[in-house]
Amino acid sequence: MTYLDPLAAPFRLEGSNGEGVLVVHGFGGTPAHLRMLGEHLNAGGYTVLGALLAGHGTDLEHMEDTGRRDWLDSTRGGFRALSEDCRRVHLFGFSMGGLLCLSLAGEESPASLTTLNTPIKLRDRRWPLTHLLRYVERFRMWESDGPEPEGEAARYAVQYEGFSVRAAVELLDLLRETKARLYEVTCPLLVIQSRVDESVRPISGEIIMRRTSSFRRELLWLERSRHNSLLFDERQIIHDKVLEHITHSS
Repeated sequence: MTYLDPLAAPFRLEGSNGEGVLVVHGFGGTPAHLRMLGEHLNAGGYTVLGALLAGHGTDLEHMEDTGRRDWLDSTRGGFRALSEDCRRVHLFGFSMGGLLCLSLAGEESPASLTTLNTPIKLRDRRWPLTHLLRYVERFRMWESDGPEPEGEAARYAVQYEGFSVRAAVELLDLLRETKARLYEVTCPLLVIQSRVDESVRPISGEIIMRRTSSFRRELLWLERSRHNSLLFDERQIIHDKVLEHITHSS
């Protein structure tokens, strides 16, 4: 397989404490976005698997041939791979990866779940138009309207420059289906949401909190991070909080 960048490939970091963490990227993204978080969790003793979702990390045309069931299969595969070697497996999902992990948490029994800027409501109200747009347009490029990652984080900003419109319809269907099943989530839950997320409406974090059934759940607000908060200056807050969450769930 030819990756768009070496860091787009899936990764596995072997730990020492017998527990694993599956980290799942977002729509159009790659495991590179999660690499710094993975290294932090691995330093804490955890085996970390950065899954690559079907149709991602290679060529944009490959994205057109995949959908929510393929992405869920990728997530399940990562969970089961870790379960073979780890006595407990935790889930972390960024953006669409959070939807996938929420769905999986309703099927399996993860030790804990963390979501980051996971969409229940999108800021751009044009998204529903993709149901019509898919008949006239194959791909759309992302609109850039803010600062780019800097310093160390810039190396990990590896993703497609656009997205498949057909796949965007699948994302909306995944969102709808996951929202209807939030009550199935019962594991310890940490929801992280940026108040200034340019892609996801912040109320999404509150909806996840209200509709899940986890006995232990916490909502952490980020005050100044863009959607991909893992690549901006509040990432250390995320790293430390996720490690604390999964450690206390052990």
